[in-house]
Amino acid sequence: MGDRVVVAHHVPCGRCHYCCHGNISMCAEFKKTNLDPGGFAEFVRVPVEHVESVAFPIPDSLTDNEASFMEPLACCVRAVKRAGIQSSDVVVVVGLGSIGLLFMQLIRHAGGKCIGLDLDPARRELADSLRSTATFAGSEPDFEESLASMTNGRGADAVLLTAANPPLVPTALSWLRAGGTCLVFASLHPDSDVTLDWNQLYYREINIVTSYSASPDDLREALQLLANGSVRVSLMTGHTFPLEWFSEALAAIESRTILKAIMTPSRVSSDQ
Repeated sequence: MGDRVVVAHHVPCGRCHYCCHGNISMCAEFKKTNLDPGGFAEFVRVPVEHVESVAFPIPDSLTDNEASFMEPLACCVRAVKRAGIQSSDVVVVVGLGSIGLLFMQLIRHAGGKCIGLDLDPARRELADSLRSTATFAGSEPDFEESLASMTNGRGADAVLLTAANPPLVPTALSWLRAGGTCLVFASLHPDSDVTLDWNQLYYREINIVTSYSASPDDLREALQLLANGSVRVSLMTGHTFPLEWFSEALAAIESRTILKAIMTPSRVSSDQ
């Protein structure tokens, strides 16, 4: 009693065809398990399978708010693996919200170079403070010149899409080197259509990879990265709201006046 723990919301069985092939988020048990009634409630039921498989003690070096990034960071950890990003790779991260900033730090931790794209100057400034290689407002001459210079004209080894924008996808593919990988880490509206040049994919051997959620091993790795300071999230944890202010927190997120909102059911400030 009284221990601080962080818990993920899904548990794969580890035995089915999907789990044995590394597709843990396609596991039927994974899809059935959940935390009820969700994180915006006064109390949450944590089933025994979660306690046994995806509940981890929070190290003393981490605040509650920092530990809350374990699950999203773990999703990014798995995505980087699925994209096959290696040391010395040049990677373009599209969107510098909290997910983009996590990706950027993972790429740098792996020894790669990261170019971040975001229209928001405050987010670009935050990315620069977290050691991005370069940041730009979008597909502009300076960005394309920087990408060409960093890759000897080849193009990026990978492009990570953290924001869904159908017209952007073909442009993002054009930034890739032959044999490069586009990682899709965002959903689209069901009515959205994306037009792709099939011959470009075929003749240039372009890989399109998607990634959703994380395994228990990814969760452990993410918590360790947070605990040892390899990934820093303190600059993203500055806005906490009591549960009663949920509407205000959501409005702040939608207006893009803050990067991340953290709800604290029992107290106004939980950063301890």
